[in-house]
Amino acid sequence: MASTYSSDLKLELMATGENAGTWGTKTNTNLQLVQQAIGGYQEIDASSDVSLVMSNGSISNARNMVLEFTGTLTTDTTITIPDNIEKMYVLKDSTTHNGNNLTFKTVSEATGINLQQDQSQIVFSDGTNINAVGSTIPSGTVMLFQQTAAPTGFTKITTHNNKALRVVNGSVTTGGTNSFTDALNTSKDTSNTSVSISGSTASHSLTIAEMPSHRHLAGGHSEFGTGSFVSAGTRNDGNAGGAKRFYTDYQGSGSGHSHGIGSLSGASHKHTLNLDVEYVDIILASKD
Repeated sequence: MASTYSSDLKLELMATGENAGTWGTKTNTNLQLVQQAIGGYQEIDASSDVSLVMSNGSISNARNMVLEFTGTLTTDTTITIPDNIEKMYVLKDSTTHNGNNLTFKTVSEATGINLQQDQSQIVFSDGTNINAVGSTIPSGTVMLFQQTAAPTGFTKITTHNNKALRVVNGSVTTGGTNSFTDALNTSKDTSNTSVSISGSTASHSLTIAEMPSHRHLAGGHSEFGTGSFVSAGTRNDGNAGGAKRFYTDYQGSGSGHSHGIGSLSGASHKHTLNLDVEYVDIILASKD
C-alpha cells in the first residue's frame, strides 16, 4: 500500500511494511517539515502577486510559520496559500505600500486580510478563510497620540488644528469659532477702571407714631400758681419748687419705620481673568 500525505502539513504517512530501508530517511524528512511548520522563516518578494505552495513531503514556502514580505508595491498585491490548509502564520509586512494594499488570503477566499506596512500580525487559516488572531484596530479608526508624527500604520489628520476636545454621549461633530489659544491660552480683560460708589438712602420724615415716647416742659415753672388766676403784673413765685412744674401730654410710641432705597452709582469697570492654562499637544491619526 502506497504512502499518503496529511491534509495540512503534507507529511508522508507511510503504510505498514512500506519503505523498507528508507523509512528512517522519510521520517527525518517528516521531522524537518514539522520543524518548518512550527519554526520556519522565509522572506518573500511581494512586489507582485505570489502564490505560495504546500508540496507533499518536501520543503515548501507555504509551510513556514513566519513569512516576511519585502519589495515595493506598484499596485494592489495578493499573496495566496492553497485551500484546505489549517495552519497558523506570523506575517511581517516589510514592503513599501506606496498607497497600495497587500492582501493575504486563500485561493478561494474573496477578501482575505490586508496587511499593514511595517507591522507584524498573527493569523490562521481554517482551510477556507484567513482569520486574525486577537483584536485588531479597524481601518479608519481615529485615535489620539502624544507625538508629532503618526505611528506606523496610521495617517496623521491635519484637518483640525489648535482646537479643544469635547466629550459627548451622542453623535460627534465639530463647532466653535475661537481657536484654543485665542480662548484659553491668553489673559482676558474686562476693564481696569477704578470704581468708587457713593450715594444715600432716600429721606424720610418721622410721623408722631414713629417718634420715641416724650413730653415737653411748658414755659418757666415760676409763672404758674395754685389758684385759678394770677393778678396782672404780679409774679407768683410760690410754686417755684420742681414738683410743681407743668408738662405737655406724652406723645410718640417708638414705632418702627423704614427708608426708601434711594440710588447708588459708580463708574464702569472690568476685571482681568488669566486663562493661560497648561496644556499637552496631541495629534489625531486614522488607522490605515
